[in-house]
Amino acid sequence: MHSKPKDGKSTLVRQLAVAVSQGKPFLGRETVQGLVMYIALEEKPSEISKHFALLGANDEDPIVTLTDFRGSSLAEMRDAIVASKPVLVIVDTLAKFLRLPKMNDYGPVNDAVRWIHDVARDTGAHLLAVSHSKKGAAEDSIDNLLGSTAFAAAVDTLIALGRLKGNRTITTIQRYGDKLEETSLHFDPVSRSMSLMTSTKADAEEEKRQSSELLSRSIVEFVTANPGCRNSDIARNVTGKDVSIWAALQKLSEEVLRKEGTGRSGDPFLYYADVPIEA
Repeated sequence: MHSKPKDGKSTLVRQLAVAVSQGKPFLGRETVQGLVMYIALEEKPSEISKHFALLGANDEDPIVTLTDFRGSSLAEMRDAIVASKPVLVIVDTLAKFLRLPKMNDYGPVNDAVRWIHDVARDTGAHLLAVSHSKKGAAEDSIDNLLGSTAFAAAVDTLIALGRLKGNRTITTIQRYGDKLEETSLHFDPVSRSMSLMTSTKADAEEEKRQSSELLSRSIVEFVTANPGCRNSDIARNVTGKDVSIWAALQKLSEEVLRKEGTGRSGDPFLYYADVPIEA
């Protein structure tokens, strides 16, 4: 999972941790209940405990939180994972966990990724790594991931968080199963949790429908007040792109408006709103 700072990575993975520890759904999907190991290397322990409480966690929920990784080797962390037998291990963040000199160096990154794969296979746990996005924006979630392409190439699911028109969004690229189309996330400030809203594609289609409806209404209102008006009159007085106005006029002429004339030189189309009721 990757995003730019303050876009909700830690918020969302802690929500996932509580959901898995309690066997409750996460973002509308079922979970397998079990022990969660949360390796949190950027947050204050008190802040993590406070957020878990807001999310509905209690002392009996099987969540092990590790906030200090200094002095521990990857081999020791592997032994801890094997001994605890968690169903989910969350590493927040991957860069501070691996402690590589260069996250862009393909060779060392590839070795580190192989280590993660081996731990997952040996323990049966799912490993979720949290990382940062690049500063610039790119269309592709893979191109947005900070560091070597070895990270994106190795994972089964790449989860990208972002923002669109002020709203947080989530999308996935997956090796297996159906990807999640870019979808808006609703943030609850009380529990500091997120829930899925509508996909951004559905939002765009709804916005387009409302815009078309408003344009058609404006055209009908203008023609009603100005019977016998021409295309040029409507284009000058109704707000909208010419191509959108012509398309709306064509549809309205078939359903709502009456059109006279041939549209040729000397005989322009004239529009009226006095279409008989039975029509």
